[in-house]
Amino acid sequence: MQSNQDRLISDLKKLKEYYKKHQKQSDITFDYIGFYVLDKLAIDLLGFSFEPFSVFEDPNEIQSLFEKMSCQEINSFNTFMRDNYEDLFALFNKLNKYLIKIDYPTLPFYKLINGYSEKDFTDILLSFFSRYGNDMYKLVKKYMDEDRIVMSYNHKIGEENSTAMHIGSKKLKSGYIIMQHRRYNDLSLSSLVHELGHAYDRESFIYPQQKKLREFEDYFIEVPSSYFELEFYDYLIEQGIHVDGANILKNDRYTYMDDAFPAVCSTDKSFFEQREPSIILNIENYEARSKVRKEIIYGIGIYTALHLQYLRENMSYKEFMKLFYDFISLRKERTLQSSIEGLGINYEDFINGTIAYPKIEESSLSLKRRFKIYE
Repeated sequence: MQSNQDRLISDLKKLKEYYKKHQKQSDITFDYIGFYVLDKLAIDLLGFSFEPFSVFEDPNEIQSLFEKMSCQEINSFNTFMRDNYEDLFALFNKLNKYLIKIDYPTLPFYKLINGYSEKDFTDILLSFFSRYGNDMYKLVKKYMDEDRIVMSYNHKIGEENSTAMHIGSKKLKSGYIIMQHRRYNDLSLSSLVHELGHAYDRESFIYPQQKKLREFEDYFIEVPSSYFELEFYDYLIEQGIHVDGANILKNDRYTYMDDAFPAVCSTDKSFFEQREPSIILNIENYEARSKVRKEIIYGIGIYTALHLQYLRENMSYKEFMKLFYDFISLRKERTLQSSIEGLGINYEDFINGTIAYPKIEESSLSLKRRFKIYE
């Protein structure tokens, strides 16, 4: 899977022409970052830049605006953390104690992960997403047919050096997926499912609704992608495609939730006070805050996705999709508590693990039986 270079060039030309004519601050703050990040992709894949800053009379002014946006986004996340610190502390502290109590296994047995031909890889992907309606299926087909998925990407991905990422533009209403994975296997397949979850979220909700909700501010940004990823593991198990690989990778996701424990419980609440730009823009400080945010956001994302799975198992598809749609589309307007209660889930049950813990224990017992891990 490689990108269509002509399409990438065409997309970047469109964005450059747009910003030559639209230079209001509202235009720039809304989506200029999409142009900037896609240009980085062009540099890596094509070897040249479209020089996004060259469209402005004063590039330094734009750089200052970017810095201001970064500060606003971090302080917005700080506000979320201060408002919800006690609840998140309780959630991840209890979760950590529970995982220790049941001796949840850590099984990085990646040698047991299955490999696929490219045809089987794509057939499994399309078969899975066909369960979520025609719009979802068409979106996945678009990314495949238009060569918007790049595997074997040989460059750094994101500030946290991830292995996969969805890069999109609100103006283009679409994007690309880049992945460092080189083989067609359970790991690369589940990673692609996760990123297609981001594509679905952005192209079905964020872009059409023109939501001015930037990534650093969106504490539920990993929920849709994590939901599809966890559902995919269960799909591999239910269909008997590769039970061991799916269980190992699902286990890896569950244990990843626990990374939020030190990010919250070992970080004093004062860390999330409003900060001056000179402090936030310090490279070491910015990287530290990005790391803490990433661990918290992934923890919230996977933990909330477990609850979505529970709802899907206990209601009709139509009922669930309405709740799922409302949850995603209203997340900017709702608080953490009102978002969870909007799903019909008691907030105290959410914090205390009433729904999540049985699902985690089920996975733990399955792994222990399969790999004969006994106390």
